[in-house]
Amino acid sequence: MTGSISSLGAATTDADGRFEVDGLEPGRLVLDVEHVDYAPAKLEALLEEDAPTDELTIRLGQGGTLRGTVRDDSGRPAEMRSVGVIEGGGFVPRDELVRTDEAGEYRVERMRPGSYRVVLYPDPSSGNAMEMRQKSATIRENEETIVDFDNEARIAFEGLLTRGGRPVGDVTVMLVPTDAGGLMRTRTATVDLSGRFEVGLNRPGAYNVVVQDLARGRGTLVGQTRIEVPDEPHVSQEIALQSGTIAGTVFDADGQPITGAVVSAVLSDGGPGDFGSRTGAGVEADGSFRIEGAGDGTYALSAVADGYQVATRSVTISGSSTVDGIDFRLEIAGV
Repeated sequence: MTGSISSLGAATTDADGRFEVDGLEPGRLVLDVEHVDYAPAKLEALLEEDAPTDELTIRLGQGGTLRGTVRDDSGRPAEMRSVGVIEGGGFVPRDELVRTDEAGEYRVERMRPGSYRVVLYPDPSSGNAMEMRQKSATIRENEETIVDFDNEARIAFEGLLTRGGRPVGDVTVMLVPTDAGGLMRTRTATVDLSGRFEVGLNRPGAYNVVVQDLARGRGTLVGQTRIEVPDEPHVSQEIALQSGTIAGTVFDADGQPITGAVVSAVLSDGGPGDFGSRTGAGVEADGSFRIEGAGDGTYALSAVADGYQVATRSVTISGSSTVDGIDFRLEIAGV
């Protein structure tokens, strides 16, 4: 058995189970105890200056077991999915993850009794880095706790993306439930050239629809809107993207166009898909810029160019409106 006290010292027990750590400063210490055949233990101790130290007795138990099954959208066992167990806050280091076997099952033994979060990490093959799910679990001594992740979709959703009556294709669409924790249940699909896509959804209700063109850069916003999905086994909907426009100019202090400047817009007011959705446009030779496909909401605008100070503005889009006359005058950096 090995014990460490707040990373200040460590010791290994002898044949009688005894250990000793010298050179510790007075104060409250945390003793972590680990043994390959037992569940980890944690104990707090108070060391007072010039006071005799009582001998600590630590009793190790077998702990509890956590197990479960992970299934994909079709209800089949999901092999090689990563599952992490978190005690308290924070994230699980990658080397502490367990993976599901060919039956979609995972198992964690000798867990210290207590409350945990069990996290199912994204499936790399899905292309959806945001599809992380988590559940709560209570581990008890000598008991087995089962936590399953059943991703079988209740609703087969077929969508057609359009803008102004024309299909929007060759993009990525994300459907984000609007309720609490919806971001963890985001579903992502690739839209074909005809604007069509299919995705499995776990529940009906309101969804934020965010469309991005990953070929133009990670997070480049194409459009967004909100839809209502009925509680039916098969749903087919046309999704008409909002088409607000932000336009203006970027000049230097002398009124000359700044070649190579970029204007970005970040949705910042809690509108559809508000988790850092970003779009932008380059500035033309005459100093003009035009950002299309903006949905309802307030956007934080920033104009950036090499050698100049960043300038910011705020603008609100409603419906398919066009907001123009957004003019930036950039000052030389360091002035």
